[in-house]
Amino acid sequence: MTIPVRYANPAALLYGLEMFAVGVCAVSGALAAARKKMDVFGLVVTAIVSAIGGGTVRDLLLDHRPVFWIANTTFLWLPALVALATAAYARVWPVSTYALTIADALGLALFTISGAKLALNDGSAFLIAVLMGVTTGVAGGAIRDVLCGEIPRIFKGEIYATVSLTGAAAFVGLQRAGVSLVLSGSIAAALIIALRVSAIFWGIKLEPVALATAKVTQALDLQR
Repeated sequence: MTIPVRYANPAALLYGLEMFAVGVCAVSGALAAARKKMDVFGLVVTAIVSAIGGGTVRDLLLDHRPVFWIANTTFLWLPALVALATAAYARVWPVSTYALTIADALGLALFTISGAKLALNDGSAFLIAVLMGVTTGVAGGAIRDVLCGEIPRIFKGEIYATVSLTGAAAFVGLQRAGVSLVLSGSIAAALIIALRVSAIFWGIKLEPVALATAKVTQALDLQR
């Protein structure tokens, strides 16, 4: 007797992975707000912005109406509840930095892939699809950092947006070559996670742009 093999629906799988990514980003947003001594309202808002900020910018740029979290309010409820749970947990037990690093890398990969895939579904060009993947992956964290009164870490040498860009380009290229969604997504996700974790482990960062001499800086300051 032949037993039929049932494969997971790619759309349902992608939705589940997006929800996981939303939860992970909400955790990082809640912890960032807690470090800045925000109250519970600020903590929840920061967590939600971290989770849906990138997707919101993407939908606005692609002219998707309504924005995804208006069409499906689960994307609002989930990060809010995760933020409250994170705050309660962190008051009693320490949060594992290692686990959060791995989860954050996975969240970056999932958001990057989902954003690029959505742009491809719209028939966007290669470059636009890649940029939408990067926007979905990093914009929420950048907005979170601004709310916390910091320069976004993607501008401070972190190998973060660069990793997202590399993974998005790989994913879009594989999709254009006819590779299946599951395989191309798996390859791109593995690439993003490996590069991000390696950068953290080895302490690899982009060097800041510095002016040639102190005299140039002083001259510019005097002109102001």
